[in-house]
Amino acid sequence: MATGFFVILALLAGVVGMITSLTGLNNVALWNSPNLHAAAASSLASLSLTVLAMGLACKEIQYGWIDANLRTLETITIIVSVTQLFSTVVIHAGVEDDVARHRGHR
Repeated sequence: MATGFFVILALLAGVVGMITSLTGLNNVALWNSPNLHAAAASSLASLSLTVLAMGLACKEIQYGWIDANLRTLETITIIVSVTQLFSTVVIHAGVEDDVARHRGHR
């Protein structure tokens, strides 16, 4: 079973997700193009780790019986994966709008 790998990836995805949140808050505070691109890059890295952890969570659920605490972590990981995907799509839409706006000024 991949329990150890799942827990490590879930913790790593959580730490990278917190860093992504701090980068996003910095982007909102400064609201300029370089910060938006940094938030987009960190959200993509966070999404990739979260989706990898979600894959292991789905595999753990498929195997069958597990501890209730681990089942809770798996469920939270799956929910966070969906919200992280939404956040990444919104940030990348903002980057696309910013790039289109800068091309129009030249």
